[in-house]
Amino acid sequence: MVASSPGEEFGDLLGRHLADTHTSVRRLEHLSGVSRRTVENWLYGPARRPRHWEPVVRVAHALHLSAAQTDALLRAAGLPRLAALRVSNLSREQLDLLGPWPVSRSAIPVTRRSGNLPVQLTTFVGRDAELSELVAALRMPNARLVTLAGEGGSGKSRLALRAAETLRLSFPDGIWLVELDTLADPALVPSAVASVLGLMEDKSRPLADTLAGFLANRRALLLLDNCEHLLDAVAALVGRLLHHCPHLLILTTSRERLGVSGETLWPVPAMALPPPDVADPAELIGYDAVRLFVERAAAALPGFALSPNNAAAVAQVCRRLDGIPLALELAAARVRLLRVEQIAARLDDRFALLVGGDRAATPRQQTLRGLIDWSHDLLTPAEQRLLRRLSTFAGGFTLAAAEAVCDPEGEGGILDALEKLADKSLVVAARSAGHEARYSLHETIRQYGREKLLAAGETTATQIRHAACYCHLLEDAMPRVDFDDRWFERLAWLEEEYGNWSAVLNRALDTGAIDAVWGVRVAARLAPFWLMHGRLIEGRLQMEAALDRSGDAPAATRAALTLWVATLMIREWDPHGSALAARGVALFRELDDPAGVAWGLIALSLSDLNAREAAAAQLAEALALAEAAGDECLQMGAHYVLARLALRDGAFDVAETHGERALALARVTGNRLREPYLLRTLGVVASWSGDSPRATAFYEEALALSRELNAQGWVQAHILNSLGEDARRRGDYAQALEHYRAALEIATQVGDRFLTIGDRLNIGLVLARVGDAVEGEGLLRQVLDDRVRGNLIDGNIVWTLWGLALAAARRGDLERAARLYGGAVRLSESVGFPVAPADRAAFEADIDATRATLGESAFAAARADGAALPHPALFALALDE
Repeated sequence: MVASSPGEEFGDLLGRHLADTHTSVRRLEHLSGVSRRTVENWLYGPARRPRHWEPVVRVAHALHLSAAQTDALLRAAGLPRLAALRVSNLSREQLDLLGPWPVSRSAIPVTRRSGNLPVQLTTFVGRDAELSELVAALRMPNARLVTLAGEGGSGKSRLALRAAETLRLSFPDGIWLVELDTLADPALVPSAVASVLGLMEDKSRPLADTLAGFLANRRALLLLDNCEHLLDAVAALVGRLLHHCPHLLILTTSRERLGVSGETLWPVPAMALPPPDVADPAELIGYDAVRLFVERAAAALPGFALSPNNAAAVAQVCRRLDGIPLALELAAARVRLLRVEQIAARLDDRFALLVGGDRAATPRQQTLRGLIDWSHDLLTPAEQRLLRRLSTFAGGFTLAAAEAVCDPEGEGGILDALEKLADKSLVVAARSAGHEARYSLHETIRQYGREKLLAAGETTATQIRHAACYCHLLEDAMPRVDFDDRWFERLAWLEEEYGNWSAVLNRALDTGAIDAVWGVRVAARLAPFWLMHGRLIEGRLQMEAALDRSGDAPAATRAALTLWVATLMIREWDPHGSALAARGVALFRELDDPAGVAWGLIALSLSDLNAREAAAAQLAEALALAEAAGDECLQMGAHYVLARLALRDGAFDVAETHGERALALARVTGNRLREPYLLRTLGVVASWSGDSPRATAFYEEALALSRELNAQGWVQAHILNSLGEDARRRGDYAQALEHYRAALEIATQVGDRFLTIGDRLNIGLVLARVGDAVEGEGLLRQVLDDRVRGNLIDGNIVWTLWGLALAAARRGDLERAARLYGGAVRLSESVGFPVAPADRAAFEADIDATRATLGESAFAAARADGAALPHPALFALALDE
């Protein structure tokens, strides 16, 4: 034991302690955290004594000095003694440093190590918040046993080691790491702990008693790593040690809880992932998963960095690997041979790609498959069967769905097995007050489970049960005909389960893994969700694919799908929509289904409102059928189209009556999603009749309600477009452009071709009149070209020719303007040109202005020339071809 001499220099006294304990300067740096350069300055000069007490106490702890020895060191440094240092205004860490100091250290030799934490060879990346929370949990006065639980590769061990390193000075008797991953025999758990502590087995008593006796009065932290395969043995030893060792803290890592009294479970989440809409490298690097991938990739390939060229691929890799640290590190190592884009493309076969990890690690940590095999092999046969069947779900599932899909044998016990899989970190369970528990699998576990499902020969049967389950759910929840949008009240549920319906569609219509009829049934009921909730691009593709393969579907399903596709085509002015709607009506007549016929007649009337007599007859029959059936939603639909028909005839009072009746029916039936659009219809009636203030009030109410309901896509875009039209009629062109452009942005996002073309047309018309005429002409020609190529010859082309004539007149080409006006007037006589009176007056005023400037004779000749042009020649003139 080193004793100090009166007046002895601090450096000399410290040197004697180092010599006596056989501790090198480098070792002292590792143990205490005080830099080697500082220690060497104390030993050899020029700074022979420290200026602050804290590094002295850190060194004393590292060397296991007694309180008296520490006081001697402090005195040699000219600093206050320990008792004087225990004052207020100290940080928690400083208080931990100062005590309580062990009364007796005779049980531990002065040369005793302060633990065996390994030096980490790679940096600890991210997880600052998790680390802080964990350290705080470990410092709680009542913390005795904390278990870090998480799936394989989630970084439990690394986080535990980092937290232990942070707490090193809080445990003067050491922090001891016991690695259990390679231990197969549960009976050897006490031996593994004893070996780490340097204890010899006493054959006269159980080794657990020896451990408890040794640790009884020591303030130490025991870190038991990878306990999941030895749970019972670890739990028994931990329980015994906690009972006999009041100053011992135990930190364990496992894929499930130990189940010991007083255990605090601390779930280890995946690393923070960027959302899909984040692509900026400067923002991406702030997410832990991205930082880890980039740092490890740079270690594998010097010079690698996150850049605008690879940022999207890096984010994709991180998301597809669920933020699992081990998977990210294995993927990052592949940048030596593959570009990040290639890595992302190969993740469908991730178990073959993600191999070749750290050779110093255990075999299971060198490949992603080995990691999950380890967890899978610890499951019971029933748990293994459930896990592989759960891989059929996409995006999540409920207990009821799991029972329907995964327990065809009717054995029961699914809830218990689910909870056990969740405890083992193989299933993610999400619960919130007042809501049913929802479960999910990370993509890596799902892909593993699908391989096991295929190997078991259960894939097709399980997918069929999954399809049946989700078809029945959808058919119970969604309407079979249009205009009943009360499903919107369950929008959150629809979005939550959408991944499962997408999976059915994919298996039935794309890969052919199951019968196409399942996909047809899903498409026929998801149609209103696609059409009314801004998913038109996907909806169009899925409905058309389903209709093509609907031959074996039930007749009612085939009829409904026919009308849904017809409805979409009519909305987009597809000339084939009318024939398809007529086919839907015929199918429903064959089924003697009045509601289906009424729906079909409403859709058919919308296909050509210029055929007023035919449309009126169709709507009259539809309304009668809906009233006879007591279907108020279909009655609402019929009144809505009758309002539009009356509007085109200029019968504004009649249009308003039908619009108000439709709105009242929507409110009576709770059809809230239709309310904004019907308010917008009443606004159009008011605007056409010249009552702009009333129109604006309707539009603003409609827009506010649509935003309150979070109605997406075409609903808000239509309202904004109508606000723009009213502003244009008032001559407020700046306001009109603002509304049109907002509507165009939404229409483009949701893939609504009709609205996209309409808003480009409206923007082009305004620019042709008062803005950048060149830009306006470009937009108008784009619209004209789209409609001509699609053979959509209607009133919108009249508007387009009008705008192109305006632009020509503005740049002084009056003869060209007159020819375009002549062609526009002639075309309006054949296809119809239903416009508000104010628009009709503006059209005629523009024609008169060109006539006045060009002169009556020249104007008449040019106009007649344009009127005589066949459609192809007229369109070629307009397109400047």
